[in-house]
Amino acid sequence: MNKKVYLFFGLIILVALFFRLYNFQNRWGFAYDQAHDYLVAKYALDAHKIPLVGPFSSAGPFQTGGQWYWIVMVGMALFPFVFYGPWVFMALWSFVFVLVIMKLAYEMNGYTFSIIAGILAILSPAQVSQSVHLTNQSPLAMISLLALWAGYRHLTSRSFVSAFFFGLFVALAPLIHLSGALLFVFAFVFIVFSGMFRRAGIFGCILGGVCSLFPLAYYDSNHNFYNFNHMFRYLFIEKNSISYEVLGRRWLTYLSDLIPYQIGRISTGNSIMGVCTYIFSLVVSLYEKVKKRLSFIGMINISIAVMFFIIRYIKTPLYDSYFVFIHPFIILSSSYVIFWIIARKKIIGYIVFAVIFIRLISVLPPELSTQSNTLYADVISGTSTLAAAFPGEKFSLHDFTYKSAAYSLPLSSYLSYKDLISEDGIPVGIRIASPSAIVNSDISFGTQAGYEFLDLRSKVLDTQFKNDWFRVNPLDVYRSTEEWDESTSSSK
Repeated sequence: MNKKVYLFFGLIILVALFFRLYNFQNRWGFAYDQAHDYLVAKYALDAHKIPLVGPFSSAGPFQTGGQWYWIVMVGMALFPFVFYGPWVFMALWSFVFVLVIMKLAYEMNGYTFSIIAGILAILSPAQVSQSVHLTNQSPLAMISLLALWAGYRHLTSRSFVSAFFFGLFVALAPLIHLSGALLFVFAFVFIVFSGMFRRAGIFGCILGGVCSLFPLAYYDSNHNFYNFNHMFRYLFIEKNSISYEVLGRRWLTYLSDLIPYQIGRISTGNSIMGVCTYIFSLVVSLYEKVKKRLSFIGMINISIAVMFFIIRYIKTPLYDSYFVFIHPFIILSSSYVIFWIIARKKIIGYIVFAVIFIRLISVLPPELSTQSNTLYADVISGTSTLAAAFPGEKFSLHDFTYKSAAYSLPLSSYLSYKDLISEDGIPVGIRIASPSAIVNSDISFGTQAGYEFLDLRSKVLDTQFKNDWFRVNPLDVYRSTEEWDESTSSSK
């Protein structure tokens, strides 16, 4: 590889880092879910504990694996000097995604394919947007990509190690977020067309899957298999009570609107261009199958079609984050179209690439725009209010009937970062402010963002106190997630 190629790859790396970190302070997402996960990870890190289960699923009363919290904990440990360290870690996680997809593309088809895939990954609006969010869907693009890489390595080497990591990452994806379960579609397609099931590699694949599943299985074995039972109940009973009409999941709308939008947002920046590149890639890979065995890109394209078909029947609202697991599939598929054309008609191929590049550049500014992070500002202001009212003190936060969690948990997470939370600190209550509440209360000492701060020192011995006020310190949030079956009366 000559110096020009090295310089070009270096430029790609710098641009990738720029788009992930540019204007970061005004782009990172901060809300209830992120604060909740921050608190669980913060307490686990400080108390030297290992979370075995993750957040409760929005689909039902069950939890996925604790590996998501491990990722957040790594971000905290690497960037302890800034509150949004875990968010920065996720941005760098997305940056590494670009490097890994370039590596895989290089192994598949050389430098040209690697550069094309890298540029599409850098400029992908979906990737740029998701890179600043601390949600448990965010890691799935990398997990899916690592599964693809392990699968390709096994296809070319037939090694036990590659089969092990293939099973490890395929099983890990749904343990982080249930949408990752659709990786089993690719696993099935890969096993059938690669011939893995006829070789000892299938044992490595199963062993890798067992290793990913072990923490959750161990936890559930000590909790009457609560999560597994409720997960199966949801999949086979409860989800059927939701109609597709309620979800607005008509085939016509799904095929003409949702799928084109997602493919375009992930790959080319335009719905029509995105669908055209995918269809072209699918046709080319199926044509190549007629001439020889199905290629790895062919396996990816078939998997995409089956994944989208299955997603239509998943009875849950489909947000952009639900499709993060499919990002590497779409990017590699679209990149292959450009690579295929360049290999045969160089000028036409470069024109197609230039059109896609210009389109991606044109749609990126909104993803990088400055937006005031009002919640973070309100949390800092609330911290200042507490510090001014009780100089040099630490606090124990309580939420009135847990109806102020949209603010109390973010405030608790920031206070814990500032080391201003203590189990025996001054009991401070947070509740939704109203004119009557402020006028009639003789213990209110401030309001912020529509919430009222109360001094609860005179209330903690009241009989009704424990029924009305829920403590939201890191310990309590951790227990409600990891130790919810144990008595937590002492935390109130």
